Amino acid sequence: MVDESTSKRRKIPVVRPTEEDPIAWIADDARKASVLTATYEPKFTIVEDRIGDQRKNWAPYVADGESRVYSSFGDYKFAMYEFVFEKLGVRMPFSEFAMAVFDHLHLAPSQLNPNSIGFIRAYELVCQYKEVVPSVPMFFRIFQIQRQSKNGRQGWVSLRSKIRLFDMFVDSVRGFKTKYYVVGAVSQEARDSLYRTVTEVVDGEEVSRREPKFPLSWTFKHYLHSTESYLTKLRNMSEEDKAGLKKLEDWVAGFVKGPCVHRVKDEDGNTIIVPLLGEDGKQVFEIRCIQTNELLSCKSGATRLIVLDNMSGQAANILKMFSKNKKKSVNRQGSAMSSTTGASSGSPQIGGTSVVREKRQRTEPMEDDLVMLDIEQKGKTVVPPCWGQPKYFEKHPLSVGNKEKIVVLGMEPKKREEAIAEDVAGLMRLFETALVLNERAGVPDKDLEAARAQVRELEVVNMALEGQVIDLKGKTENFIKLQREVNQKDLRIAELEKEVEGLRPSGEQLKQLEEEVAKLRQDMAPAEGEIEFTRGFKTRAELVQGCSEVLDQLTVMAKESFQNAVSQLKIVNPGLVVEGTGFWREVRDGQIILDEENEANELADLEAEKKKKDGDDMAVEQVDDTQERQDESG
Repeated sequence: MVDESTSKRRKIPVVRPTEEDPIAWIADDARKASVLTATYEPKFTIVEDRIGDQRKNWAPYVADGESRVYSSFGDYKFAMYEFVFEKLGVRMPFSEFAMAVFDHLHLAPSQLNPNSIGFIRAYELVCQYKEVVPSVPMFFRIFQIQRQSKNGRQGWVSLRSKIRLFDMFVDSVRGFKTKYYVVGAVSQEARDSLYRTVTEVVDGEEVSRREPKFPLSWTFKHYLHSTESYLTKLRNMSEEDKAGLKKLEDWVAGFVKGPCVHRVKDEDGNTIIVPLLGEDGKQVFEIRCIQTNELLSCKSGATRLIVLDNMSGQAANILKMFSKNKKKSVNRQGSAMSSTTGASSGSPQIGGTSVVREKRQRTEPMEDDLVMLDIEQKGKTVVPPCWGQPKYFEKHPLSVGNKEKIVVLGMEPKKREEAIAEDVAGLMRLFETALVLNERAGVPDKDLEAARAQVRELEVVNMALEGQVIDLKGKTENFIKLQREVNQKDLRIAELEKEVEGLRPSGEQLKQLEEEVAKLRQDMAPAEGEIEFTRGFKTRAELVQGCSEVLDQLTVMAKESFQNAVSQLKIVNPGLVVEGTGFWREVRDGQIILDEENEANELADLEAEKKKKDGDDMAVEQVDDTQERQDESG
C-alpha cells in the first residue's frame, strides 16, 4: 500500500523564456562556467580522427568566461562535453542519423545527457553489425525520454530503454556538466556538413535557403511537446523498421543469461558484492543486454567486431540496484527478487503549470539499473577479501555451483582420483613456495643498504624527471597558446577565403567583362590610313589634348596665310581698302559679318598683338638706352 504522503502532488509553474530573460527557463545547474580553461590540464581535445597531414576540419576552443553551455557560438560552432569525445569515442562530424535524432528532439547535442549520446552511437554500431538500417522511428520505439527539471526550469534530457536491448554506458555520469568546450567547423566541407538547403514557396515562387541540420544552441522548442509525442507507436512503423527491430530483439534474446549480484554492507561496514539468490536458494540468472560500455570502449573497428561477435556468449555478472528500504529485507547473501521494467517516462506537454509527483523510495529493483561489474576486473576472477575480512568464509560459506556438481558427479572415479592427486600436488607446491618465500622475508642488512642506495639514486633521477616535467608543462602551455592562435588565424583565413570567393565574378559576369574588353580593344584599334601622330595616344584625354594642340597650330597657320594674302593684294592693288576685314570675319549676303563667338576670338587676337607690340617697344627702348650709355662712356 502506498503511503498517502507519496501520492501528494504540488503544482510548480513552468518557467518560459521571455524577451526580458530569454534563458529564464534554464536550470541553475546548466548556468555554470566550464572548468576547461586554457590553463586546465589535462584536457582531452581530440574531436576528429586525422591521419598524417590530413587537413583539419574541426577544432576545439575554450569557452570564454561569459559563455555557458547553452550559449550561441555562431553559425558553425556548438558546445559539447569532453566526456563525449574522451569516453564515448564520438568523433566529428556527427553521422546523419545522430543529427536526425537531435533535429527530431529539437535539442542541441549538449542538451542531452552523455549517456543518451552513448545510446545513439551504440545503436548505430549494432545496426551496422546486424546489417539493419538505423532509423529515427525505430530508435524512438526502443528508447523513451526523461526530462530533468527543477523549480519549473529545465536541465538535461535523458534517454532510457523502453525495450530492453541496451545497457547504459555507466549507471551515472558525474562531473560532465562543467567540462565542456566549443567545437567549431574549420573547413568549408565541415561547415557544409552542419547545414542543409531547404526550398519553400514565397509569393508563388520557390525560394531556397540554408538552415542547420540540428539546433546549435539550447532551445525551448523541445518542451512545447509532450515526451510521448516524440516516441514511435508500433502501428506507425514501416515494415522495414519492424523487421529490423525484430532482428535486434531476436539477437539479444539469444544472449547467454548472466548471474545476478548485488552490493551489501558487511558487519564492519564494508561494501561487498554477493550473489543474488532466489526463493529456492539458487542464484538468479537474467537475460543480458547489449553492453554499451564495452562496445564504446573499443579503440578500433576490428576490436569492436570481436566484442560484438562474442557478446552473445559472455555470461558476465549483472549488478542489481536496490533502494535503501528494500536492502533491509534482502539477505546479505541475496534473496529472491524479481526485476520490473522502469515506469513510463511520458510527461505532459508543457503548459502554464506542470504536475510534479513527490519523490518516493523504490520498493522494487529497477531493471534499468542493471550495470556490469567493475570493468577493470572483467575477464579475471576476483579473489575473496580474506585479509581485509578475516571471517569472510564464516559469513559466506563456500558452496559448489550446480553445474560444477554435475561435472564432478559425472566424472569417472579414476579421472577424479587423478585430478585430486594433481590438485593436491599443486597445493603442496604452493605450500613449499610460501615457506621458501617466507624464509627470505628477512632481507640481510647488506641487501637492504644496497636497496636504500638505489632508492636514493632513483630519487635523484626522479627530481631530474620532475624538472623535465615542469619544463614540458611550460612548453605545453606555450604550444596550446600558439595552437589557439593558429586556430583563430585558420578561421580568419577561412572567412577571408569565403569573402574572396564571394568577390570573384561569376562565369556570366566574366564573359560580359571579356566582351567589353574586346569591344574596347576593337574601338581603340588603328584605322586604315591613320597617321603615326595619333597612334601614340593611349587615353581619350591624351587624344583630346593632342587634337587641341593641332587645332591651335592650324589656327596660327591660317592667320599667317590670311595676312600674307592681304599683303600681296595691297601690292597688286595699291590703295586697296582692307578696313573692316579680318581673319575671324566672313561674308554673308554681300556683307562682312563678325558673329559673337568669333568676336571674342578677334578681341583675344588684338589683345595678344597689343601685348606683343608693347613688349617689342620696351625691348627697342632698352636697346637704345644701352647704346646711349655705351656712346657716353666711349
